[in-house]
Amino acid sequence: HLLGIQFSDAKNGWVVGWNGTVLYTSDGGLTWKIQQVEAKTDLCCVQFQDDRHGWVTGKAGTIMSTTDGGQTWSSHSDTPKDLRSLFFADISHGWVVGEDGTIYATHDSGWTWNPQASKTRKTLLGVYFTNLETGWVVGKQGTIRTTRNSGKSWRRQSSNTLANLLGIHFPDADHGWIVGDHGTILHTQDGGKSWFPQSSQIEKHLSAVYFVNAKIGWAVGEQGVLLSTSDGGGFWTTQVQGKANFWSVYFTDAKTGWVSGENGIILMTVDGGRSWAVPKLIDMTPPAVEKPVYSMPIPPPNAQKSGGAASGISQEPWIVNGQVTQKSMASDGGASHASQTRTDTLKPQAPLPHDQTVTGGLQSVGIVPSNNLQQIDIPPFYSSDSELLIKLEKLYDLKNKDVITGEEFEEKKKDMLNFITANEQLFSTLERLHTLMLNGVVTTEEFEAKKTELLRKLV
Repeated sequence: HLLGIQFSDAKNGWVVGWNGTVLYTSDGGLTWKIQQVEAKTDLCCVQFQDDRHGWVTGKAGTIMSTTDGGQTWSSHSDTPKDLRSLFFADISHGWVVGEDGTIYATHDSGWTWNPQASKTRKTLLGVYFTNLETGWVVGKQGTIRTTRNSGKSWRRQSSNTLANLLGIHFPDADHGWIVGDHGTILHTQDGGKSWFPQSSQIEKHLSAVYFVNAKIGWAVGEQGVLLSTSDGGGFWTTQVQGKANFWSVYFTDAKTGWVSGENGIILMTVDGGRSWAVPKLIDMTPPAVEKPVYSMPIPPPNAQKSGGAASGISQEPWIVNGQVTQKSMASDGGASHASQTRTDTLKPQAPLPHDQTVTGGLQSVGIVPSNNLQQIDIPPFYSSDSELLIKLEKLYDLKNKDVITGEEFEEKKKDMLNFITANEQLFSTLERLHTLMLNGVVTTEEFEAKKTELLRKLV
């Protein structure tokens, strides 16, 4: 499971998760590679100040830093407590928070850490600073603490809720949002002096929130919920709703963003969240693991299953139907493994051997741990954005080979994004059709036929 995602710029990004997982992209999230770390504990949060200096934190007091973009990592641990979040206000000053009200601060880029008194024993799940002096931590049972002196002292703020608060973000010094259990969203317009609720219109747990400015933002959470707003949270709409729990969200601008979550899922959008695709996962086999299963290919429409092989794709098996066990999200943002279990019925399915490595490129549905076969619920209308990412990836390769210039690459990319914007109505129609299919108003065959017809217009 991937619990944290962050980009230092439009090209360089990192994702962290269970069992010491660290993934890295240098092409804006089109492809991801694994980075090796010594820690095998669950990693909950990642932050980079530039493409070289970064930090991760996680369970059992794990704190690691890098000064070479993640090629090597150094460990710094001053506590056995589980750490759930971190934030660096600049390259030198940072804070980590975790269980039992733990707060540690550093003033030397994370080489040494000093405890701070939070005046609470509640587990702290999020931290954010708008400058070197002013910051907030949030946590279980509606906990909010704020500081105006870099954490030398922390004072209580009222949240008027007992819901666990999991994520916090400020796009500027005045406007901020907090999200948590039961669809809780809190908002401030006065630099965090006071917090007021906003209606999310849902009861599902929200784990993370991100705003690119005071108006445009997203929140993600359990069962694939992804909310968006374009008016500062006055009205939130559901962009995506499925089965896989989302735990982190990050945008580099109003169009380009990523979501990470359960079963190793990473989703990418280049149109502000109207459509989402699964990027390519490459070089994913850790040296210590023998032939792990990392992804499942989606067979082409003409694929037929015969003797364990599908025509039209490689001789590797693929999942097409059956009963799949899936865990629901814990109320601490996925940092704990404890969860309830449910079984979902998918389309007709054949068993996938645990000793077989399967890769699916841009058509894969995420990393699947070899000991826990689970399916990601990706609505069919994501496929149009996958085609866009394929074209963008080809363009990126041409630029790297100097076949086209950087200016030509940016111009062609802009044309593609404008193309998607021009076809916004088609995506909306596909979403409505998908909803009608889920509600039994139209059959699966009718939906697929109409989807094929609509997507031909995008080619």
